[in-house]
Amino acid sequence: MSRHSLGAYRIVLMMRSERTLLVEGETDKMVLQRLMLEVDGGAARPNIDTPSLLRDSRLSGLGNKAQVEVVAAEVGQSDGFLVLVDREWEQFRQDQLQLEDLDALLQPAGGIVKTYGHSIENYFFDAEGFKIFLSRQFAPHLTAGTLRLVQERFEDMCRLALAYSLAARELQVITRIEELLGRRDLTVSAERIELAPGFEARLISRGVTAEVAAQFTEAVARYGQAVHDAQVTATTLKWASHGHLGSHVLWTCIAKVLEMLGIEQSACEQVERGMRPEKLRHGADVLASGDAEQRPLNWLVRWLYRLDDIGVTDEAGTVAAQATG
Repeated sequence: MSRHSLGAYRIVLMMRSERTLLVEGETDKMVLQRLMLEVDGGAARPNIDTPSLLRDSRLSGLGNKAQVEVVAAEVGQSDGFLVLVDREWEQFRQDQLQLEDLDALLQPAGGIVKTYGHSIENYFFDAEGFKIFLSRQFAPHLTAGTLRLVQERFEDMCRLALAYSLAARELQVITRIEELLGRRDLTVSAERIELAPGFEARLISRGVTAEVAAQFTEAVARYGQAVHDAQVTATTLKWASHGHLGSHVLWTCIAKVLEMLGIEQSACEQVERGMRPEKLRHGADVLASGDAEQRPLNWLVRWLYRLDDIGVTDEAGTVAAQATG
């Protein structure tokens, strides 16, 4: 695959007859391509690009989000080009554990559109979707009671996912702790799902100092208590957690619950950290076929196919954004 400088990429965009959406990574691209199958766009073949297509000194050393933002600034407003980036924690008041008006962010600004959740994985934070996956992949190991317990404890799992995410943000260890949490690191009581004692050693094994490791576990407990006391809504729990970290926490919590119910270890291990492509494809399927929040992804699909040049509308039908082109 040939890679383009920013100047060459601008020329490529000018030569294309179909619209282009630039996204941060392959996960975003796959989810959008799955949503596109739900729309009859005729013979059109819109383009979804990622930074892997680009090579330019101005992008060197930048993360994917920063790269696509640089591209958006370089290309400028265009009839046939938009960029999708993760919202991350914009519009989240960490001191109050509240999300502010997310709908205000749906309006394209400078050719950039932002995800409704922290990132695209947040669209999959739904108990029913997890239960469907378990039913399809692990039916011989489960009972209806198993799935019912997953449903009952799902909000507890989401509380830990948010607390874990916010602690990682506060201590700036997000990249250090990716895929670190395991079911042995969790304790489950009637009231809460929490980190087990000794998790500091796991952090230290990733190069985190003993001081920061202790601060992290304290922060998870502190945020967990705050989330519980504030009765943070299910909506905030879904959209405010870090997408990657939160997703791993949820799968790990589910694996822990299954382990406590006596499900064999090989199945628990697969639930905890296996079958990643299958989990992603399943999440995209559930999102595409269900009634869950899809904005602005669904609108971007229609924009790509030139089916809708009006942006997202709210539930009352009020226009909230005007697309370019």
